[in-house]
Amino acid sequence: MGIHDLFAAGGGWDHALQLLGLDPRFLLGFEWSPVASTTARLAGYARFVADVAKLDVEAVTEVVRGVIGSPPCQGFSLAGNGKGRRDLALLIWAIREIAAGRDPREAVAQTTRDARSVLVLEPLRWALHLRPAWTAWEQVPAVLPLWEAAAAVLREHGYSAWAGLLYSEQYDVPQARPRAVLLASREVEVTRPEPVRSRYYAHDPSRLDEGLQPWLSIGDVLPHRVGQTMRSNYGTGGDPKARGIRRWNQPAFTVTSKITRNRWSDGTPVSVAEASLLQTFSANHPWYGVRADHVTQQIGDAVPPLLAAHCLAALGVGDLSRARGTCAGLERVA
Repeated sequence: MGIHDLFAAGGGWDHALQLLGLDPRFLLGFEWSPVASTTARLAGYARFVADVAKLDVEAVTEVVRGVIGSPPCQGFSLAGNGKGRRDLALLIWAIREIAAGRDPREAVAQTTRDARSVLVLEPLRWALHLRPAWTAWEQVPAVLPLWEAAAAVLREHGYSAWAGLLYSEQYDVPQARPRAVLLASREVEVTRPEPVRSRYYAHDPSRLDEGLQPWLSIGDVLPHRVGQTMRSNYGTGGDPKARGIRRWNQPAFTVTSKITRNRWSDGTPVSVAEASLLQTFSANHPWYGVRADHVTQQIGDAVPPLLAAHCLAALGVGDLSRARGTCAGLERVA
């Protein structure tokens, strides 16, 4: 029994399965981008190049163990145009329509302000038809109202479900990256994945949550950057002097598709290998792209594999201790 990843991209969830000690060949990734699919295949992951929204889920007859969904976030992200955030009420209505056995996607596509917004409905459509043992979804924080509405539907269909915000730095990721997550299972009681590290408080970096390990810093995974700072270019209109600075002993800013525009204090840009490590991929993950922005887009869009591993472990999937022990950088700070 396999796992279907509906927006599989370059391999975040696949790599999480590897970290957990599972064979990623059990995962079939659906991905519309041939470029991202090439990255995944170079890493040894299976990809079917297709638009998930155009696939007939009713034609799937095999038993599927898990359904994963990290739909495109650009319309909902603060880094994007924000049109998707104005579609939330429409999409909550659509979730109830899907729960009632109707398909509202065409009507939504004709009305929505961002053409990509309708894709957030796909994980629920697939989960209700395939009835997997578990399902895991991830997106930017603005999508949380949709995940909460979908969690209510899944509970009506016999699932234990949790939806909420997770802060990536609490799950072994050396960057401050909040995510909206939905986890549901028909086999285990689902609660929030247990944090193992403190939140990072940008306005009070010395503050740590009691009883938890400190967050991982830039220097923990990039020891050659110890003593340096990273200046963010995010939201600056191209002016690197207009944005904040993170020291080597703090978590990085959220890794976005613009990550290589950030500059170290020695004047060099953040490299692809460094961005990959900050996302908890390996430094030599085989990112493929015809243009440089193909690579950085994949890195920025990916779910951090260690965050994904914590989410899967909360569903009873894999060995979390193995994932934490084999993560690049963790062995250096053990």
